[in-house]
Amino acid sequence: MKKTFSLLISSICFVSTAAATTYTDLDIDKIQGEGISDPYNTIHVKNDITNSPCSSTDQIDRFAIVNEVQQSVALAALMAGKKITIDTTGSCNSANIEIVNYIMIYADK
Repeated sequence: MKKTFSLLISSICFVSTAAATTYTDLDIDKIQGEGISDPYNTIHVKNDITNSPCSSTDQIDRFAIVNEVQQSVALAALMAGKKITIDTTGSCNSANIEIVNYIMIYADK
């Protein structure tokens, strides 16, 4: 039983990390900030997102940002008119928006 449980937990962890996606050359349309730990703290992009595991990301082209650093990087990119790359966790938050793992700004894009 213990061995089966460990295998099951390992499989679940593998599945959740396998769904992580990297989205490149994104243009930020707007940033939404609702409050600390709010599921609607999001980055809305101009690009059409169609392959997210989260329906709200696919329907509204947005990603959940989970900390002040991510919000600051997104704001810097929006203000500078720079493209970004977003790497996601592959998980959806309580509002069914895909969660950002990291954001990268490109100086030359």
